[in-house]
Amino acid sequence: FDMRREGADPMATADGGDVLYTGRHFFVGLSDRTNERGWEVLRSVFGSRLRREDVDDDDEVVVAVPPVIRGKSVLHLKSAVTHLDPHTLLAPEGPIGDVDLTAMKA
Repeated sequence: FDMRREGADPMATADGGDVLYTGRHFFVGLSDRTNERGWEVLRSVFGSRLRREDVDDDDEVVVAVPPVIRGKSVLHLKSAVTHLDPHTLLAPEGPIGDVDLTAMKA
């Protein structure tokens, strides 16, 4: 996916290490490399494409995950959270995992 081809906001940024697709949701970690504008582009492009019958109507499909320790302890969302199978996310104990899993409603 090339945001430039989609006519996205030129200030939108999204780094692949901050985007985690589980087969049901896109989790987008906001960081120094992925900003809210980038998340908005991903949500507008993929939100309707990912709408599936196994996702509740009020359940967001493209979810923004707030930065935990921006640029210090966690380089990317995928540095802190791993997708193991369709129903399992692995995250560290403590503040980093707590914030991530709460934002992901996991």
